[in-house]
Amino acid sequence: MRIYVTGGNGFIGFRFIKHALHQGHTVCASIRGKMDINIYGLSQVSRENKMTIAGCDIREYGDVLRSISSFDPDLLKVTLLNL
Repeated sequence: MRIYVTGGNGFIGFRFIKHALHQGHTVCASIRGKMDINIYGLSQVSRENKMTIAGCDIREYGDVLRSISSFDPDLLKVTLLNL
């Protein structure tokens, strides 16, 4: 399954991503800024798994729509951390 996760660099989002990858899913994690990519080792996890990272400001509807549309997820997981 293809899963899109907002707040991928947050406490809950990151743990959800690790679980989904362990289950064999493909994940796209949106993060607020590329500077946050190393929080919790997110960049390392993306290099080792079927994962992409999308820099996206969830306050900007157009950014979110483009990011989600380009990944074409089967499931959208939204975490409300880092708002």
